[in-house]
This record gives sequence, structure tokens and C-alpha cells, in this order.
Amino acid sequence: MGILEQNPYTKVFKSLRELSNLDDHSIFLNSNLGLDQQLYNMPTASEVVAIWTEHDSETLEEGTNIQVYSHANTSHRIQHYFACYDSLQYPLLFPRGESGWHYGIPRNTTANKRKREETDDHSLVALPKIGNAIDLIQKENEDSISSDQTNGSKVGRHVYLPSSFIGGPRDMRRRYIDAMSLVQRFGKPDIFITMTCNRMWKEVQGNLKYGEEAQDRPDLVSRVFRAKLELLKAEPEYKPLNLEAYDMIVSAEIPDPSKQPHLYFLVMKHMMHGPCGSLKKDNVCMKDGVCKNHYPKSFSDYTTYTEDGYPHYKRRMDGHYVRVRNHLLDNRWVVPYSPYLLALFDCHLNVEICSTIKLVKYLYKYVYKGHDHMSFYIHSENTFEDVDEILDFQSGRWVAAVEAFWWIFRFTLNEITPSVYALQVHLPGEQMVSFHRRTNLVDLVADVDFSKTMLTEFFYMNQTNKDAQKLNLLYKQFPEFFVWSPDKKRWSKRQRRKVVGRLVTVSPAEGERYFLRLLLSCVCGPTSFDHLLTVNGVRMASYREGAFQMGLLQSDTYTKDTLDEVATFQMPSSLRNLSLTGYTPQYIRMLVLQEISKSLEQMGKSMDDFHLVPDYLGVTLDQRITKEIETESNIQFTEEDLLLSSKLNAAYIAIAVASSGVAASILPGGRTAHSRFKIPLDISGNKSCQVSKQSSTAKLLIEAKLILWDEASMAKKETIEAFDMLLKDIMECDDPFGGKLVGFGGDFRQTLPVIKVATRDVLVQSSFVNSHLWTALQTITLSENMRAVMDHSFSEFLLRIGERHEPEDEDGKISLCKDMTIPYDGNEASLNRLIESIFGDLNVYSSDPYQMINRCILSGTNNAVDDVNQLIIDRFPRDLHTYISFDRTLNERD
Repeated sequence: MGILEQNPYTKVFKSLRELSNLDDHSIFLNSNLGLDQQLYNMPTASEVVAIWTEHDSETLEEGTNIQVYSHANTSHRIQHYFACYDSLQYPLLFPRGESGWHYGIPRNTTANKRKREETDDHSLVALPKIGNAIDLIQKENEDSISSDQTNGSKVGRHVYLPSSFIGGPRDMRRRYIDAMSLVQRFGKPDIFITMTCNRMWKEVQGNLKYGEEAQDRPDLVSRVFRAKLELLKAEPEYKPLNLEAYDMIVSAEIPDPSKQPHLYFLVMKHMMHGPCGSLKKDNVCMKDGVCKNHYPKSFSDYTTYTEDGYPHYKRRMDGHYVRVRNHLLDNRWVVPYSPYLLALFDCHLNVEICSTIKLVKYLYKYVYKGHDHMSFYIHSENTFEDVDEILDFQSGRWVAAVEAFWWIFRFTLNEITPSVYALQVHLPGEQMVSFHRRTNLVDLVADVDFSKTMLTEFFYMNQTNKDAQKLNLLYKQFPEFFVWSPDKKRWSKRQRRKVVGRLVTVSPAEGERYFLRLLLSCVCGPTSFDHLLTVNGVRMASYREGAFQMGLLQSDTYTKDTLDEVATFQMPSSLRNLSLTGYTPQYIRMLVLQEISKSLEQMGKSMDDFHLVPDYLGVTLDQRITKEIETESNIQFTEEDLLLSSKLNAAYIAIAVASSGVAASILPGGRTAHSRFKIPLDISGNKSCQVSKQSSTAKLLIEAKLILWDEASMAKKETIEAFDMLLKDIMECDDPFGGKLVGFGGDFRQTLPVIKVATRDVLVQSSFVNSHLWTALQTITLSENMRAVMDHSFSEFLLRIGERHEPEDEDGKISLCKDMTIPYDGNEASLNRLIESIFGDLNVYSSDPYQMINRCILSGTNNAVDDVNQLIIDRFPRDLHTYISFDRTLNERD
């Protein structure tokens, strides 16, 4: 552009784009079907794309900047506050390279208040810090301000990519929950439509210049596709109520070419799957030798209903065929379609009937799966290295030109009708607030009124507004008649636009907040928190007690009945060994409460958190922190714990965790990593640990001198990366793991992360060695197997297997030694010999059953476990008694 010729930065950047050896580099895309094909599907057309990589640890806190890479293999970061930033970021606004913001520029003092969008309490996190309002305004000892913690970076917990970040995992989860809220209110949707753009549309081809192709005009393609999408949304609705209605909407057959020639041509062009399977084993849909979409389907004379999936559409053996890629295909290969919509839009348009709620959940999770990704590798012609298809490939965000223009034109990415209002749920004085980590909390409390929230103003409206009192609404029904103003922090009467309200999700582990949500879902027109606590004129001590008195916790009776049965038959060893004869019930109750309280205090909890005992004297937050730290400091070590006992001073704290509960149980004071560090079980949707800086867990991590993580090879890399971000936040240090000394133990030759229905590639890709943190670690190899010290030959055998030094046969199988195997003489005889070799005489265990605890038979399948258990039970002496367990279902069809 001529206007930029006088720009001093233009020549510099033009010179940077000239790479002399660019033709010597190639980008290879990983087409391995073991990757998640919802995210890593290969492109099917020629297109211009952008690929960039980013670590999950990157946050919004870093702000915007421009990274410049020079030919000298150096880089320079231009921050947003540099004088040259504006002219580089907005060249059309600063065509001559004028300086943008700079020191000495006059300040504009005009107030400019931006309107905040209406979102749920989780999506209010537009800044990278989140805190608890009670920590700001309460006057108890745990008050952050009275404890001289006035800096925002010292309280709350870090938030990475909040739900306000469009396309992030929290945003996708919020949209999924909103969609399911409509399903809960109106029932399941009727149809699910997948529409694919057709670049041969006349609207596209008619506007191309001579020599242009559709891929040369992504702006045109995106506009035409959006117009088609709007036309599809405007089509009249039709609700399928039975199988006959299914056939009127959806067809899975090839039309008769003599009667419907145009529709026949469209089905052959857009709606035929494959061929795949035996006809083409290397087709993109093939996985483990079979089609992942289950084609070809079976012939069927009628449409039938299925319980957990799509209906089985009518596919008759009528003799109609089409030739696709030199193969004759019949009705079994037809993708379900709507004849009317297919003829109207002339593109691949898959139409499915949503027959069950389980199918709806799957569909919505598919829709909100997130951005497209690609596994790729950059190869240089000047190097001759072997490419490891697992280790050398890296994941990157994949943005095609059409998608880029969709963003540029600001077309909507998601649309839901009616809109869903997410309603805050919080305990008195514990509403969630957002603030920047550099915020002064004293100024924040002085400037912002935290007392008015959606919930408190809902109570106020029920007290003062006549319309609200007359309607007597549930909390989730309130947005249908009133609208919330975030700026004014008040509800006003709704004039137009239909919406649906939903309460934000609360885990049962959150205790009183969970029971508060339960009461808000059932009590109409509450006027205060105390109103919710009052049942039949009596004020309850807790929300849990209130829910119980209202009959909302009837399932607890099953727990009580189970405990009564256990106490009657004295099954647990603790009950068999308990002898409290001669003590009063009050004294026994006190001892039990003390033991329960001791266990809770070790985990930073107290009896008051659960409101199970109204007259129990609770502990303050400082006392909880002290108790948890004292517990870790007083863990007794044995002589076998050489590292912990010899390397640490008696006054220091070492934390031992493991990936699995079994491994944690054998560590001194061990707990699972998820329990100790509050790591979410579903780490894919939430990359941050649920630990606040004022919590006892945070104080414990600060004082700990050593952290040991056993069986780290079983942990997903995202789990350890979340732990790394937690330590960086708590320690306020950008070094790996916040500068803490962390030891990871494990053997990657053993069990890798357990992921449901995952291939080898996915398992390896999810392991710790493929994390960006791995290069920051120092690898130490152990030389002696302490657990197999009494069986050296077996230890060497395991090592040879792990290192792939043990001889294999033609099928890649390893032969076991004869002294490790039992000859197979049929199922029954071999199993009997196995049981005799492991357990011997079962009569011995009748007098001393504890001799059995060190003996077991492991199996790879549940069926084999049942068979072995039945054989052993049949051998036990004395009579066999069968106890039947039963429960009630909420839904007869479940």
C-alpha cells in the first residue's frame, strides 16, 4: 500500500519475511486416527490456514504484546505500553509510524464507563484473580485486611482463561450447561442438523473472477454460508412425535432415479458415506479396522426406536445403487438426510432425530468441543533425523481462512434461544468477586458495594415488590419476569424477550452452599437467608438441616439403614474390636466427635463446615491452618523412609502424595495428589487447582521444604501442569513449580495415565514426559528394586520386559518361565490348581481370616473375577448365606 511507504517499520518487517531457506522446510500433519478426531480431524480440502502453539499455562495476565523474531535467531517483545506498539498494531491509523501512547502524553480525564455483559457468577471473572467477598468484609481473625493482606495478589486463587474468554474450556462448559438447562425446561430437542459448506454454490461461483477458485475468496465463502445458515434457521418447525413422523422428516434411502432424478443426483453427490471397511481399509473413518461411524448399516424394513442412540432408520433392500469412487453402494451407505432440506440447500446436510436424553448430552458435548487443533511436525531438508510420531509432533491451534473471516465479520459463533440466565448462589457474605492481582483490597472494599448480588436483591424484591410477591416465584423462575441490571445491581420488571433461568452448578462437596442451592430450587418467594432456614416456624441451625426437615434428603434414610445393618451384624473390624461397655452414651458421643474432628482438622476442615452437630464447639480458620501444619510436622517416619528422615530437619515439612490411593496409603502421611492439591478430576475443563491463598493448604505448601509425588507416570500431564501453576501462584514466582523442591517418582515402563477408550498414541501424548515442564527436571535413575530385593531373578525379569530386552516370538509375545505358570488342562482343572497354589487349605482361614489378606488372584476381566470368586466361595466350609442388596430408582426406566 502506498500510504505505508513512509512508515519506518515497513522496510524492516518486509526484510524479516524474506527467508532464504524457506523452501527447505516442510510441515507434516499427523493423520493418526488415535488422536481425538473431533479436534484433530484432517482437512478435506485445499485451504490457507494458520497454526500456532501455546502452552496451557499461558494466562490473560500477560496482556497483549508483539513478538518480533530476527534472522539472528533472537526475538524482541514489544509490550502494549511501548510508544511504537500502536503504530505496529494499527498501521492504518498510524501510517507514518507515529508514536502512540508515550510518556508526557496529555491524559484524558473524561469518564468512560463500559457496560458489563450479563453473565453468570463464574463468567464475571474477566480479570485474572478471583477472591471471596467474605475475606474482604468480615471482621473475624481470618479477615484478609485486618491481617495486613491488602494486596490482591495475596488472596483468592488464580483463574486461567475464565468463562468470559470465548472458546475457552470454561466458556464451552458454560454453554453446554446452558443448553442442557433448556433441555431440562422444555424437554429434549427434536432434530440435530449438521450442515457443511458447498463451495460450488452458485452464489459463490457466480461472484468469482476469472481464474479464481473458492479457496481464493474465504470472505465470500463465509458470507454465503452464513446466509444459508440464516435461511435454515428460518425454516418452519415440525415436531416428530412417532416413528411415522420420523420417516416423514428423515430418509436413509437412495431415491428412485426415474421418479426423483434431481434428488437422486444430490444424494449421490452429498449423502453417501465411504466407501470404507473391506472396500477401502485406509479410509479416513477407519479406526482399528472398523468404521468409527458404523458403516455400512444394516438393512431394515421399518424405522425402529433405540434406547441410547439414534433411531435405526428404514433402509430397505430395494435394489437401488449408486457408484461412488468405483464402488457400487446401496442404502446401507446413505447418511440420513431430509429430502426437502437437501433439495433446498444443495450441500451435505445430515439430519438426525434426537430420541433420548443420553444422545442429547453427547450431541451438545460434540458441539461445544472447542477449537480445531492439528498435530504437526516441521521438517528441514538439511537434517536427517528420525521422526518420532509421538514425541516430535506438537499440537497447535488450527484456524482456516474461512473461520478467520467469520471472526473478522463478527458473525455469531454460538446462539441459543431463549437465552439462559445463570443465577448466583452464595452463602451470606460469601459472594464471589473479581479483582486484579495488583488491586489494593482496602480501596476495593471502600469503592465497591458487595452487599448487593443477584441473590440478595432477589430476597429484597420478594420483601418489597408487589408483583414479585404476587407471582411467588422460585429463584430460577425469577428472570422470566424480571431483568437484572449489573450496573445498578437491581432487578426490574421485564418488558420483552423470553429467557430461562438456571442456578449455577454447586458440588455436594461444598457443603452448606450445596444445600442452600437445594432450598432455592424448592422454596418459592424467600425473603432472606433466614427465611430459607425456617421450616414450619422453627429456625434450623443449618441449610442441610432445613433441607432434611423439608424432606429433600430422603435418600439419607438409605445411609442410616445401611449403618444400622452394619452395626447389627458387626461387619467392620472397627465395630468388632470396639469395647465401650460401662461408658455413658454422652461420653461415647464425645469420643467419637473428637476422633472425627481430629481427622477433619488434619485436612483443613472442621465439624462446623458440615453442621452435623449443632452444639459442637468449632475452630477458627487460624486454628485449622495450625492443626493441618502440625499434623504434617508430626508425621512419624520409619527407618525405611530414608529420604524423608535423613534429608529433612525435624522442624521442616515434607508433603508426600501419589497419583493413586493405593500408592498414597503406603506413604507416611500420604494422600492422593487430587485430594491434597484440590486438583479437579476433570482437568480438561478446569486447569486450575481449587486452592485459595488464605487456605490451610496454601499455607502448608508455602512452609513445605520438599514435595514428593509418587507414581507420577500415572498422572496426566495436565494434572501436573495445574499443580505447577498452583505453586507459581502461591509462591508468586515464575520458576518451575514456584521454586519449590519437588521430587517425582515413577516408572514410565509401567502404567501410563488411564484414559477411557484411548489409543497408545493418546496415552503417550498425555504422559508427563510430553509436558513443557519435563525439560526443567533433573532425571535421577534408581538402581535397586527395594520391593523385589528378596527375588532378584524376578526383578531382573521385569526390567528386561520394561526395557524390551526379553525375547519375543513372531507375534511380539513374551514367554513366561515354567516356574511362573500353571499348565492349562481345561478351565476348571487349571483354576482349581491355581486356587490351591495360592490359598492352599481354605479351612485354615476359618479360624484366622487375616491370613488371607496377603494373598490374592488378579484378573484382567470382571467375568474371570466372578468365576474365581464363585469357585472359592463354593470351597469355604459351613453353610452359604446370601444377602440381597436393593435400592430404589428415581426413574423406572433407569
